[in-house]
Amino acid sequence: MNINQNFDNYPPVLQAKHVKELLGISTGKTYELFRSDEFPTFFVTPTRMVVVKDDFIAWLYEPRRRIKRIPIITY
Repeated sequence: MNINQNFDNYPPVLQAKHVKELLGISTGKTYELFRSDEFPTFFVTPTRMVVVKDDFIAWLYEPRRRIKRIPIITY
């Protein structure tokens, strides 16, 4: 099985909406993941983060991956 077969219809650089769709998670969890130290995102503008598709696939299949949780504080 080719691990990239489910990713062929996605662009080379993934936005949050793509990651959300691929992982089947909420918008909040997607942005929490994007802010995680372990996730391979980078800034294309001061406020916009993306992830290279190949880096995302490598992260996804990394057996020791961890997600740093960032608490959301509401007042």
